[in-house]
Amino acid sequence: MIVKRLDLEDIAALARWDALAQTEGRLYHCTRWARVLADAYGFLPLYLYGEHEGEMVSLFPLFLVQRLLGGWEAVSIPHVEAGGVLHAEDFQLYLDYLRGEPRAGKLTILQLQEPLGNLAAQDNEVIFIKELPKQEEEIIPSIPSATSRNITRQALRAPLETIIGNGEDLWPPFYTLYLAKMREFGTPPHGLRFFRALHTAFGDQCTVIALKEPAGGWVAAALVIGFGATLFCPALLTGAEQLKQKTGYALTFQVMAYGVRKGFTSLVLGRSEKGSGTYRYKKSLGGIPAPLYRYHLRATPNGYRALESATVKQKYRRLATVWSRLPAPVTDHLGPVLRKWLY
Repeated sequence: MIVKRLDLEDIAALARWDALAQTEGRLYHCTRWARVLADAYGFLPLYLYGEHEGEMVSLFPLFLVQRLLGGWEAVSIPHVEAGGVLHAEDFQLYLDYLRGEPRAGKLTILQLQEPLGNLAAQDNEVIFIKELPKQEEEIIPSIPSATSRNITRQALRAPLETIIGNGEDLWPPFYTLYLAKMREFGTPPHGLRFFRALHTAFGDQCTVIALKEPAGGWVAAALVIGFGATLFCPALLTGAEQLKQKTGYALTFQVMAYGVRKGFTSLVLGRSEKGSGTYRYKKSLGGIPAPLYRYHLRATPNGYRALESATVKQKYRRLATVWSRLPAPVTDHLGPVLRKWLY
């Protein structure tokens, strides 16, 4: 296999890359993320691929990130659930190639399912994937937990209106709910520019699904993106008060129902930390945990060396409590400035 850099102006090469990514159901390997993250945060795309006998056989999307306090880092890929090497058998050839890139002295990889040899990695997170039934009436029976099936039925009795679309009028209420949820999490939010860049890049494949009270505002919302046979759910938002009323179950059902109607065969429910509440919730719905490996590598004269490094969540767990107590005007305006470097 020969490692090459993708020419992002070569339409034919982009089509070949995306065809392989779509065949494997890897939304986050799609070349449209190059535009999203460049437009939203100014990151520099460095998309590498492996070629064998004239055919693309492996993909490795990277971004060069200039750190807040100076220096550079290569990340695959920032601000999404995963990235890493697709078809990772010859991953060492990519590391050999990157030793010639001075801005890739530090390398972070979020690798889904395929570990990179024996390199030391953090593996405390997974990505949940649920197989979708063919008919809407089969959704609740497909939920393995009897408790979750009953809660879903009860949640669907609430008098909530379901809104589905991707028009410009849906982004302000979606973003308002998103800001409130991120403050609750103690996490700096993305700016609205990030979501608009997503919408621009993915068009009709990028859809908002929301639940609205008859005489009030939105109480829950999801952002979904279809890619190949798989529906991805990058955002699933339910307010704290609505969580007590189990509205999240109704929202997840509507996401699954949308996926079934559109002909998707699987739903990616996103990343969760092992043993967490969201881990148990997604598993109860029939999600299957796919392993996620987080690598932190440092270039040395003898090649890349794996480092022990805490995730952003682990580093700032205490600060999250403080952030969640700050006034909304502070978190809503300062958060997007900080979020660029938190991935």
